[in-house]
Amino acid sequence: SAHRPGRAMAAQVEVARDMIGGLLPMGGHLLFTSGATEALNIAIQGVPPGDIVTIATEHAAVLDTVEALRRAGRGVTVLPVGADGLVDLDTAAQAIRPGVALVVAMLVNNEIGVIQPVEALAQMAHGAGALFLCDAVQGYGRVPIPDSCDMVAISAHKIHGPKGIGALWLRDGVSITPLIHG
Repeated sequence: SAHRPGRAMAAQVEVARDMIGGLLPMGGHLLFTSGATEALNIAIQGVPPGDIVTIATEHAAVLDTVEALRRAGRGVTVLPVGADGLVDLDTAAQAIRPGVALVVAMLVNNEIGVIQPVEALAQMAHGAGALFLCDAVQGYGRVPIPDSCDMVAISAHKIHGPKGIGALWLRDGVSITPLIHG
């Protein structure tokens, strides 16, 4: 809004955007959302056509979204994890091939605390011509977010912020199809 309180609030939002961006890879821009579930949905549903690869231990916001896309006809591979909770990189390399549009992995698992090899998975995705989405909700502010991520989802309540606020970071040059028009 053009009035003084509106301009003051807009300035506060930009300060928050800069502070949040300080822990994200260089370049890119931040979209505020109503939470990480919305951020993940925007990213997953907004990527170009092609298959999706993710991991069996992902949050329901990822698994339910890719399952809905599978029912709509999209190719989806859900990689298993070992007894240690980690994805096998050889199995991942077989699944992440040309024709895959998106690879999704959680940086730090919200239930068992496992840190997935996000950097290696992102490099595989890029080698196949795919984008890499990192669910960094649990790791943001605690574990460095690899620079190779194309998209990163975060949530305010995991870093002592208010509930109902999340964000999706998009690397410069990454564009996604909007879910809502108008």
